Amino acid sequence: DIKGLTGEILGIDQKILESLEKVSLLIKDYKRIKETKDILQQIIAVYIEKVPLLVQDGNFTTQQAAAIVQSFDLILDDSKALVTSILNIIVKDNLFMMDDKQRYDAINGIYLSVKQHYGTICYLHNKLLYASYLKSHDRGDLEGFAMYYSLYH
Repeated sequence: DIKGLTGEILGIDQKILESLEKVSLLIKDYKRIKETKDILQQIIAVYIEKVPLLVQDGNFTTQQAAAIVQSFDLILDDSKALVTSILNIIVKDNLFMMDDKQRYDAINGIYLSVKQHYGTICYLHNKLLYASYLKSHDRGDLEGFAMYYSLYH
């Protein structure tokens, strides 16, 4: 970050300093986009690794399993659409109609939404896991629950 630095301190002229500032802002945008993509990958990992276990869990009926898949589908689809919208913002702004702050605010807003989706998907998974635990507890089959979810070997 070169905020607060002047051309005199760095030993460069003002034009080069302005170019450096623009590059610095683009790097900041890139980092936020990468963070957004990483969170989307975490959402996909929950969807791929944990949802199938919930769906096949004997503590849930077929209708409940369908509702579980539908809930996770909604979150995943919305998250993917948000990430795609980041790309559209950048591609459509090829003439740099947005200033740096507007572009970063748009990218950051999408990041925050995807991050919130990740929190929602984790919360939903944990609540469903707890519901399965309670059903197993009521049946006296906590060992079966633990073995199914590989909590111990």
